[in-house]
Amino acid sequence: MRKRCNAAGLLLAVLCLLFCACGNSSQAYTSYVQAVLDCTYKGDTAAYCALTRLPAADGEALYREETDYIARLICNQMAVEYDCLSENNRLAYERLAQQLQGKLSYSVESVVETGDAYQVTLTVKPTDFWDICIDDVERLYQAEFSERFGRAEGQEEKLRVIEGVWGARVLRILESHIDEAGYQEPETMQFTIRTDEQGIYNVRSKDWMDLDDRMLDIAAKNG
Repeated sequence: MRKRCNAAGLLLAVLCLLFCACGNSSQAYTSYVQAVLDCTYKGDTAAYCALTRLPAADGEALYREETDYIARLICNQMAVEYDCLSENNRLAYERLAQQLQGKLSYSVESVVETGDAYQVTLTVKPTDFWDICIDDVERLYQAEFSERFGRAEGQEEKLRVIEGVWGARVLRILESHIDEAGYQEPETMQFTIRTDEQGIYNVRSKDWMDLDDRMLDIAAKNG
């Protein structure tokens, strides 16, 4: 997805500034990576912009792109067709995504230089949000939508309407539980920042996806 390229590009821009300027300071590396993650997930642009000397608009764009991505992941996780939602409900899923982003738990433990690479170690606490919601979503499907979807099979326009209603009803359930969301046991994960053939520091798209998946406790279908 587009978010992955842009997010990785912004991070490597930060890291290029960092690694050129900070010598071998592991704490400085850690602070920079923490600032990028706080900007991406929490919308906290202050430290990010102060460290990178980039305008606030750049940090805000990174946060908005992550919000859009997570809104779509929420829909994917709950079998909601994003493209069948009304504009108002898409915006509501984005607001829900922002609430969930605000609850994500991560900390950068260290960034260590290893030859021509940098090993990043994070501690994350996956959310338990889906466990809280899933029974209500499944009950709704069995009680009201299983038969409706079955009757509309092969009728594309009718299915789109039902998908839109399903998405709206699922949204109400998720909104009712978002304040209850807590955490599972902490996990440690690592990713490596390497230079490519041009000497540019790079983060693999898969590492970004893995971070989202671990914190959100989902197996995302990335496109």
